[in-house]
Amino acid sequence: MLKAALALILTVSFTGCHGRNIDSIRMGEWISLVINRAGIVPQTAQTQYFISIGPENSFYGDIQAAAAWGILDPSRSFDPDQPLTREWTAFTLVNLAKDLNEGSGSQIKDISKSLFPVQVATAVSSGLMKTDGRSMFYPKEVIEREEAEKCLNEIISYINNRTFDQTEYDVSWLDDMEIRYCATEQFDEENQTAVLSGDETAVPGEMLCLKNSDGYGLYSVESSAGSEVVLNKEDPDEYLESFHFKGSKQIDFTQAVIYDPDGNLIMGEETGFTSGDHIRHMAELTNTKRFEISGYACTVKTSSHTCNIEFSKKLNDDTKIYGGFKMSQGNADFDISRIRTLFTDSYWTFSFETQETLGVRTEYKKKYEADLSGIDTERFLADLNSLCAARGGVQKAVLNLLSIHIPIPEIPFTEIVLDLSVDLKTTGKAELVLSQKNKIGYEISNDGFRLIKESANQNNSSIKADVSLTADVSAALKSGFWKLTDLHLKSGAKADMKAKVHFFDDEGQMHTTQTDADADIAEELASTAKDIMVCVDAGGNWILEAEMNSKDTELGKAGYEMKQTILDASNAPLFERSPQHFENGQAVPSCTRKSREKTAERDNVEVKGTIKLSSYALSVHCGQKKSLSILGLPDGYTAADLSVTSSDPSVAVCEGLTVTGISSGSAVIAIRTKDGLFETYCNILVPQEKAQ
Repeated sequence: MLKAALALILTVSFTGCHGRNIDSIRMGEWISLVINRAGIVPQTAQTQYFISIGPENSFYGDIQAAAAWGILDPSRSFDPDQPLTREWTAFTLVNLAKDLNEGSGSQIKDISKSLFPVQVATAVSSGLMKTDGRSMFYPKEVIEREEAEKCLNEIISYINNRTFDQTEYDVSWLDDMEIRYCATEQFDEENQTAVLSGDETAVPGEMLCLKNSDGYGLYSVESSAGSEVVLNKEDPDEYLESFHFKGSKQIDFTQAVIYDPDGNLIMGEETGFTSGDHIRHMAELTNTKRFEISGYACTVKTSSHTCNIEFSKKLNDDTKIYGGFKMSQGNADFDISRIRTLFTDSYWTFSFETQETLGVRTEYKKKYEADLSGIDTERFLADLNSLCAARGGVQKAVLNLLSIHIPIPEIPFTEIVLDLSVDLKTTGKAELVLSQKNKIGYEISNDGFRLIKESANQNNSSIKADVSLTADVSAALKSGFWKLTDLHLKSGAKADMKAKVHFFDDEGQMHTTQTDADADIAEELASTAKDIMVCVDAGGNWILEAEMNSKDTELGKAGYEMKQTILDASNAPLFERSPQHFENGQAVPSCTRKSREKTAERDNVEVKGTIKLSSYALSVHCGQKKSLSILGLPDGYTAADLSVTSSDPSVAVCEGLTVTGISSGSAVIAIRTKDGLFETYCNILVPQEKAQ
């Protein structure tokens, strides 16, 4: 399977050109690159693997990790200062992948010259690397950096996207102990007594699996009277020989059991716990439900691959806060094995897409109309601060939304549990829509730990206030007595808005000051104030923090906890330009506000919401010049703020507001403000000249 995939994507050919200068990479640098791209945690604590490479070497931690992971073989000499060769590329990458089908070297003519014939043959047979037209691999040849990195990227894509076509499940108990699964009519966990359901009975010494407040528990029967039993709670790990769970599960929300934050069932059906009840039939369930969380009205809608939660709350007569959280395309892949207390090679990833929305609508004019009328420059900042104080500060909330349980029918008593919540905060008007695609997980091998992380994101924002929005997604794999593994992902973004206020004096000169007041109120106030304009500089960053294997999971108890900040202010700006400049709510490359020129024409130009022309169609003869007459401009703009362009310079050209006819035909003249917020058009006809 890998051979076909790699052959389509990676078409690296090797021509065997000797003696030429190439961009090579040293072996130590290569190992660091492999460790970093694969997400393997560097190791320094264990015994030194290579006598000649000690802690003083800058690549020591990565080389130690590579040896622990099996990428390097400590029995073979390794020199981090030597250039990377083709055979060492094959050796390290095939060892990293671990499970590529071993290839045959019979078709590689020079394979006998390689130190690593098995890995070279496997690299070629899988399509990862190629021979030349004469079936020569040239194992000792120094490899180009670009070719080596292409090979590495293909292997990383392969190991980060493992899927398991077959579901495997096996639990073995010491001394072939048998455990019976029973449902109960009554269960007193505190006093450890129960009444078994139906005609079930038990005898002293028998081991029972019962549903309890933690999920499932293992109990030995101390005494019994028919269906009434006295129990002792047991630790299942004391009786475990081994377990193995393997599979791939695409999340189907129509097959889920969904609870609100108070534990109330709002969608789906709880089931019993006999051996066949793990298969749940819910095709007829209603897929829309309404409920309330912390004063927010909430609606949840589910389809096969999507769960969409919408929430809203009216804060006062003028302000409404609303948002949503949509999860889709969820998929879990897992291969977890344990023998007694020791976890062997294990793998767990959860991939999903989310869209988070936060909006705040506020109508300040209605509330502050009396304050806004007739404001002057001297009072502006004082009134601005007063209005901000009157609004009441930051709006914030943490909403624990849903707990979603998705059964895995092929494995009894096993489910994926998702807990969803959002954390929101804003100081005023905002419309923030974040779309994100994440894959997070890990791989364990030879007691080493590898973090798997892939993310892509985009935002669609209309922001006039400081705002932050994060979604918390927890995904856990539970089976029977065990919470095997989990991950917690906090993803989102925050934006910081800084308002700049431009004052224009009687001479048209601009004076600028920055204010800590809320940007949206500053813009609203300035919209009714003569000769005052407001711009906003927006900064911010994406947020992505991951935690895996909390202390209550089996892997967490075994010491495989991991926390990592993946995206923050240091590496993930929210805007392409940072800070991004906004005018009238629109992003522009840079501030267009500047001192105004005093012209006689200014008194004749009306203040309009658009650019107004005296005529929107002109006839201009070849060689003739005509001027476009401006009757109205948006508030704060002068003729100097306009750009004029012709759709066809071979027919008509523009110099400022003057149009010159060039040749017969038609053209459209676009008149725009330089910040691109306003525009209008004039149609130009250059008539064909009559022959003399």
